[in-house]
Amino acid sequence: MELKTVGWALFWLMIGGAAGYFFLILIDLSTRFKSGTTEIRWVSFVLGWVLRLLVLGVLMLLAVRSNALYGVIFVLGFTVGNQVQVRNYQRKA
Repeated sequence: MELKTVGWALFWLMIGGAAGYFFLILIDLSTRFKSGTTEIRWVSFVLGWVLRLLVLGVLMLLAVRSNALYGVIFVLGFTVGNQVQVRNYQRKA
């Protein structure tokens, strides 16, 4: 393997991990939004969901267009980052 390939793999691993970590924070923030009517809460929840979906889709597209292996590495990093955040929330509960 070339050093450039390893560098890109580590880059996508870190991007995936950061996305997984921060996406759960954004989900938590959108569920804690309590001001306004029920309709406003639902709109903010749905808009947050759509925004997260679009960002994840764009990141996946960029990773896969670079190399299919980078897409798999991105998903692995996302899963690990998400699980770290889930463990943090379990400790707080």
